[in-house]
Amino acid sequence: MYRGGDEQFHHYTVVDDWPCGAYFTQSLGGSRTFASTAGAWAVMNYLGEEGYVENAKRIMTIKQMIIDGLADSADLRTAKTDLSLLIIDSPTLDITKVVGSMSQRGWSLLGNAQPPAIHLAIDPISDEQVERMLNDFHEVVEEVKSGEAEQQGSLAYSGGQGEGYMPKWVRQVFDMLPKKLSK
Repeated sequence: MYRGGDEQFHHYTVVDDWPCGAYFTQSLGGSRTFASTAGAWAVMNYLGEEGYVENAKRIMTIKQMIIDGLADSADLRTAKTDLSLLIIDSPTLDITKVVGSMSQRGWSLLGNAQPPAIHLAIDPISDEQVERMLNDFHEVVEEVKSGEAEQQGSLAYSGGQGEGYMPKWVRQVFDMLPKKLSK
């Protein structure tokens, strides 16, 4: 509880210049609770070092399978990263339509607002699921190119809200910031 808006203002962290869109949280640590840290600790204790390394290798294998499976596409590009995160963009297509059509097929994809791209955090899924995803990507590309795909998907990323989306209360906080910072 705060005595007034001046005290409450200093409680917020607002970032409006990151690739995933506007981000607003009520703490410097972000929107995550400690539960995720406790969960990670429990999983690490369950897996042990050997299990962790096995999962990490599987995730990197899946990433490479996806990179290889999209390599022949002139319409989807993968960014080179050393981490399990995979960024997919398109030099020719509206990536929001790719996300929308993939969503209609049951895939939940996160994104980057600037530049527009899919932000794929890879989980240890089966080879069959990887093949299904790749087939869906290839079918979706053809649908978007032919104009059949109309559904746009959001490039919103967890804490961010994606390009062009900003709830009224977040806009009010952003509008308030320059006034507060200039005092």
